[in-house]
Amino acid sequence: MPALIKNTIMGAAVFETYEHTIHFFDKNTTDKHADESSGTDAFERVNVSQHFVAGAIAGSAHSILHIAFEAANYAKNQHHKIQFQHLHLPANTSLTSMSSWSIFHTIHHSVAHALLFSTYEGTKRLLFGDASVHLRATSPFRQQVVNSDSDSVILIEEEDDEAHEVPDILLVSLAGGIAGQIQHVASHFTESWFRVGDDHPVRSHWDGRHKLNMKLLGVGPSMRSTLMAFPPSAIGFVAFEFGKGLMDT
Repeated sequence: MPALIKNTIMGAAVFETYEHTIHFFDKNTTDKHADESSGTDAFERVNVSQHFVAGAIAGSAHSILHIAFEAANYAKNQHHKIQFQHLHLPANTSLTSMSSWSIFHTIHHSVAHALLFSTYEGTKRLLFGDASVHLRATSPFRQQVVNSDSDSVILIEEEDDEAHEVPDILLVSLAGGIAGQIQHVASHFTESWFRVGDDHPVRSHWDGRHKLNMKLLGVGPSMRSTLMAFPPSAIGFVAFEFGKGLMDT
């Protein structure tokens, strides 16, 4: 399966799992006496620690799918009796060692996505302050108007209120970019500790050098790679907010 398709499937699974977990928390753990007509949505009503847990669950879903793809390739290569050249698994890797590696791989992705989503939500709330409720209720791309006669809320789509839209989108981008950089730095260190990154495949993890790298402070990610983590994450969260607005209408 092409890498683009696999990454698309895993990315969709991450956001779907995250969203469904947030709605589960909202349904089962938020204050039932809270005024749900105040304009907030589930993402606003749950606290940041719940976003952290939801992110960890979403990261686990990402890892499980990744491992499933790797296992399928493993089985295919074993069936055809060819050497592993493009996988992170060597030809003599056992399913037992792969299972052990998978545990650390799942922890790695759980931590990374937990930090991604909780940092985004926490940073966004700090940036927007009291205006955060307005953003979450209408998305950065819509404006809420209240009909005083019927007390009904009307969503006016695509209004050209650039004075309001552009700053909102920029703040969402900033929060998303910062979250992406935090995830990038955390992933760098967990890959080193657990030996689950591209530079630490199962081979290097289990061929006699399988002890975890417990040197907590090693060489960090380069400044260039950290800066490059900002744009895709910023764009991704703007798209996420836009998508939520579409689904709510």
